[in-house]
Amino acid sequence: MKIGIYLADDTDLRTAYAIGEKVEHALMKQYDILDADVMSYPVSQQSNPHSVD
Repeated sequence: MKIGIYLADDTDLRTAYAIGEKVEHALMKQYDILDADVMSYPVSQQSNPHSVD
């Protein structure tokens, strides 16, 4: 599973990574999936869908 999440523009890289890891593990546990990839994007890009995967 591959998903994207939007975080505050000033979220530092370590925090964004930690949040992504928590989301991945929660998805894998709750939905019994083998792998989850979470991409973090700045919330300022939310209105520009072409700037994200």
